[in-house]
Amino acid sequence: MNKSVISKGLSFSGRRMNAKGFTLVELLVVIALITILASFLLPALQKAVESARSVVCANKLKQIGAAFMTYSADYGAYLPPVNWVYSGKVSKAYGMWNCLGPYTNMPQWAGWQDPPTTNDDPVHIKYDSYWGKYKHAYGLKDTVWSCPNNRWDSIPWRRSYAESRYLTSDWVNPRKLMQVNSPSKAIHVADSAYDWWLRTPSEVRNSVPGSTPGLDPYHHGGGTGTNLLFADSHVTYYTSERIITGITNSFTME
Repeated sequence: MNKSVISKGLSFSGRRMNAKGFTLVELLVVIALITILASFLLPALQKAVESARSVVCANKLKQIGAAFMTYSADYGAYLPPVNWVYSGKVSKAYGMWNCLGPYTNMPQWAGWQDPPTTNDDPVHIKYDSYWGKYKHAYGLKDTVWSCPNNRWDSIPWRRSYAESRYLTSDWVNPRKLMQVNSPSKAIHVADSAYDWWLRTPSEVRNSVPGSTPGLDPYHHGGGTGTNLLFADSHVTYYTSERIITGITNSFTME
């Protein structure tokens, strides 16, 4: 091989080996640029994550809406009662959550057990319990009854989906779906910050971020809105301001 070529190669290799690394100033500049880029990208990423959670929430509410419709078809067009029922119009003497259990892949809520025993096992529950493990501060989070924005300790009457009692005149008598006025405007189920029912319109109007109203208008969008399931089973996202100013005394949206 030509000696001059070898010499040039050694010289080039030597220059590479003796090349200096980044200076402290250069490293600081790179870090500053990365920080600036992250500051632009992080809000967009957080918005995308929250948008995905809102979509999951809407899909869960649609499943609950379908459960209401299927139950109604099976029980003479009646919707489940909001709370304990004394009439013979539904399958058992319990409320909405229990009635919909078999339709939301949670038959334990209906007291389902075969054969009935007094012992717990991985599938069934105690014969006298309608809730099983979901009654406690774990277990509900990954079911259809819990929004992905809910805390890990969600339970059926705190930080979970809740039902409006304004679709009926009292707590216990089940009502027929066709008796609901303006079902496309009547709020049926939504995220609750505290209770198992959505409580009153005035509470929603007077709510502020960080409060715990029955219907939580700040549950999505970084505290700027939430999803609502209506009596006709459609789901719509509303901004907090729109809910607060648009909710009526009969718990409908104008």
